[in-house]
Amino acid sequence: MSNRDKIHALLDLCLDIQENGEGKNGYPYIDFCCTNHGTDISILIQDSGFNRGSYDGEYRFDFANISPRTYENCRQHLLDLRKQVNTCTTTNVHTAEHI
Repeated sequence: MSNRDKIHALLDLCLDIQENGEGKNGYPYIDFCCTNHGTDISILIQDSGFNRGSYDGEYRFDFANISPRTYENCRQHLLDLRKQVNTCTTTNVHTAEHI
């Protein structure tokens, strides 16, 4: 899998979570950032919604050299959140009170 494919896979997971709710009231907050000034990509996660403070996951990638361990840790974190979100959103309620 190319680095581009890996980034697309992570972005797809972020979007799967994002499209089902806002990052508040217990629903996961995800910040996906990239820049074309350098090659930095970052994914910042707060499992229980946005709040001022630390992140539950901070994943930073250099597009040209993606660490397999960082990629897999980020991917697993997003898969776990998506599973929790999918469990709670089957009722069409846009909060994650059951998480």
